Amino acid sequence: SKLSACWTGGGWSMVLYVKFNDGSRIVVKQLPDLSEAADVMFCKALCDKLMIYHPACDILHGAEFEAFVEGMRSATKEGDGYNAGGWNRIKHFRSPLLVMDCVEGDCICPKAQDPAASLAVLTQPGIAEQLGRMAALDMVLNNWDRLPWVPRQPDWKETDHTYSNPANIMITSDMSTVVAIDTEMKDGPERELGETQGKMKVTDEQYLTELKKCVSDLRQCQAAGESHQIADLFRAAWKTSRQLELDKATAGRYQTAVVEGLERIRELESELDALVHEAQLKVGYTEDWSRRVSRTFEAVRLLK
Repeated sequence: SKLSACWTGGGWSMVLYVKFNDGSRIVVKQLPDLSEAADVMFCKALCDKLMIYHPACDILHGAEFEAFVEGMRSATKEGDGYNAGGWNRIKHFRSPLLVMDCVEGDCICPKAQDPAASLAVLTQPGIAEQLGRMAALDMVLNNWDRLPWVPRQPDWKETDHTYSNPANIMITSDMSTVVAIDTEMKDGPERELGETQGKMKVTDEQYLTELKKCVSDLRQCQAAGESHQIADLFRAAWKTSRQLELDKATAGRYQTAVVEGLERIRELESELDALVHEAQLKVGYTEDWSRRVSRTFEAVRLLK
């Protein structure tokens, strides 16, 4: 089947949206090395355990990589020198490829969408609960580029920008299932120190300290039937990024789902070793775990 491709990004963040003549589509992302490929598959396994929908995916390297890239290059429509050159570039770098199903859907709340329609999506049964489970996983992965759980300014107010990124949250075309994209263990983020002090990159130690305090405070608020800052940040995220006035009841369901998601992650502690080894076997990675994986283990232990 002949294909066309839409290329975005640059460097190691290059992403390809490939469409075949029969209408089927895949997403191809270049990864820097097998260590990061193993990290990707570990995150995918955690999503599956938490019933967070993550598109089916695989890692291609070695002979599989060669065969795939050559097949894609050969199938590129005749005369499409731009895309043919792109496949040649990927072949030159020879780094692993993440190949993933392309989900039929869209950003959960596109900026161009009518606010009433966006609110209808966020408040329908089950959506806040799915977002809460996703946020719980993001907390232990330090995946800060989706929904906020701690403010980036020490004197945060609800009117402040919360650095949320709804573009990393998709929903299926039938508006029933939240889709996790770009689920990964991150470093940082950078945090605003003040108007004259600039920014500071959060260290692993600072992140783990903040996580421990946040989880403790969140459990206390939940037990007392009170709203926690995480619910306030959830509402502020949609207000600052999409100008949506989300009701407190929906934020409350989200908060409850975060607490339940963290509890489920705590129960997975005994399975983490096996999940990491399975992810490494899938990609043929035989070295030590990455620092980010070790940090995630420590974050899960803090949930006790």
